[in-house]
Amino acid sequence: MTKKCILLFLSTILCLCSAYACAEEGSRGVWSLNEYIDEFDMATDDMFLSYDQPLTGKYSNYAVTDGLLHARISCLNDEVSGNPYFSIALYQQGTRLVTNSNAIAEYYDITIKDGFGSKSTLTGVYNGMGEELLIEGGSAATLINALRAGGTIHFYLERRDASQVNFTFAMHDVYDFVAVYDHWQQAKIIDPAPAADGIWEVVEYIDEFDLPTGTFYIASTVPATGTYKNAFTDDGALTAKLYLFRNEENQEEMAIQLFKDGKYLTENDEPIAYYYDSVVMDANGEKEKFVGSFHARSTELYVGPSQTKPVIDALLGGGTVRFSLTRRDAKIIRYIFTFEDVSGFDSVYTEWSQK
Repeated sequence: MTKKCILLFLSTILCLCSAYACAEEGSRGVWSLNEYIDEFDMATDDMFLSYDQPLTGKYSNYAVTDGLLHARISCLNDEVSGNPYFSIALYQQGTRLVTNSNAIAEYYDITIKDGFGSKSTLTGVYNGMGEELLIEGGSAATLINALRAGGTIHFYLERRDASQVNFTFAMHDVYDFVAVYDHWQQAKIIDPAPAADGIWEVVEYIDEFDLPTGTFYIASTVPATGTYKNAFTDDGALTAKLYLFRNEENQEEMAIQLFKDGKYLTENDEPIAYYYDSVVMDANGEKEKFVGSFHARSTELYVGPSQTKPVIDALLGGGTVRFSLTRRDAKIIRYIFTFEDVSGFDSVYTEWSQK
């Protein structure tokens, strides 16, 4: 089973069982640290955090009002960005898992009330064919802060395009979240010190026969992280990869791949190009504008030879480099992401320039 399937399996079992039965090692109050197992039922050293008390509430839809609801909440780390996010499994009548049977995402407006009575608005999403409601990006950070406050957290979930579909429940006594969450985050395996080239590498193109071509490009080996905004969400989780290459005239060009929710590659499936007014900010806070475009049927933002200099200059300066990309004809569509440490780009760029 995949991690996702294993998590849902555990969620189903725990929904039907008493939270006091068979307390696992690592359990602290109503929260516990759990270890993923792989398809061979072997430990993976990857952990997730779960709320182990039964969650009950009500749901309503077109056919039912105030039906019995069970829920499970887990906090996980994104495999690409490493950022925490929440997964909520909802069970109508206590056992029937709520899913998105459509190929397109379903968004939920979520209102929470924390232990002090303060309300916050979050965004949740059932991805296409998804079996769990995900809370990511800034919404996850807001929920973490609410849980840190302790007490009881009340949830109201309403489907954005169908207000008749809604769910309500409460998490009681979340007092021990801080201790377990901080222990979990501090227990992450620390990666070895980065090489002198940092997150960058020079890669050689290969041809259709998997033979080297003698032509090279620069690639980021660790994705940038950030958020995206469109008509459906204000703070979706985003990761980005950057590539620098030369065209046939030996001019420097750039491509940026954008992954929504850490895994869905952004693409332009229209027969026309879309332009993005973009800004790069270097480690000193200096900002420079450039223009990128998603060509027709493209899966990457292209930055042409006349526009790459501001980006290259920012990367050569080292430190933290931030990007903001706004679609020219639809300014509600925006991508913001950050490379936390671009150290080593200067040496890789020099190496590549000499090839």
